[in-house]
Amino acid sequence: MDTIIPQLHTHNVFLADDYQDSFDDIFKRQLIPKEPSFYVHVPTRADDSAAPEGKDSVVVLVPCGHLLEGEAKAGLTAQSQQDWDAMVSKARNAVVETIKARCGVDVSSHIVNEFINTPASWKEKFNLDKGAILGLSHSFFNVLSFRPNTKHDSISGLYFVGASTHPGTGVPIVLVGSKITSDQILDDHKMIKPWSPGTHKRKYVSSLDQEGSIPWDLAQAVGCILLLLALVVYLLISLR
Repeated sequence: MDTIIPQLHTHNVFLADDYQDSFDDIFKRQLIPKEPSFYVHVPTRADDSAAPEGKDSVVVLVPCGHLLEGEAKAGLTAQSQQDWDAMVSKARNAVVETIKARCGVDVSSHIVNEFINTPASWKEKFNLDKGAILGLSHSFFNVLSFRPNTKHDSISGLYFVGASTHPGTGVPIVLVGSKITSDQILDDHKMIKPWSPGTHKRKYVSSLDQEGSIPWDLAQAVGCILLLLALVVYLLISLR
């Protein structure tokens, strides 16, 4: 930006009025929502070196669907394949108009340099599956301990790390996952860990973190829950 935008803080969240429909556009239709919710970060509020003096740097994150593959069709209309140029234009206009309407500033007139990334560019730069920066979908059976293991069950010496593995996505969580993987590698090679073991009195490491498999106690708990749910459904059907 060629100036400081005082209306924007370090973290800014702009929510759509019809958030449920916007989620459906993203997760079910792989579209840019008609009225997108988005996040705006202004790093210069916390770090003056993020932009020249008297100017701002601004990062905008607009949630969207992942890349469709094969013959799947989606985009701005149900009959067209994903048109990322059109969807980027739509998202950009929505961001500019929303900030103008809610904050009273036209940020488009202050843009000096602009860089845009899409799922296609993320896939090309970082080989991300379907261009999804947050990795695998976070459905119930694909979070925390249900996420893919950080250590292969049968191939010795094969480890995994990143947003799509245990324990999950996001920079802090991925860093935790990287430490888990490092612990496993060092333990397998009987090497001394170059970091402090911590000060917690109770030191308990689950089999997921140590061996790369789902802990038995967790598997038992989930199995019992599923069994109870099946029993409830059976009883409800029987009482009809």
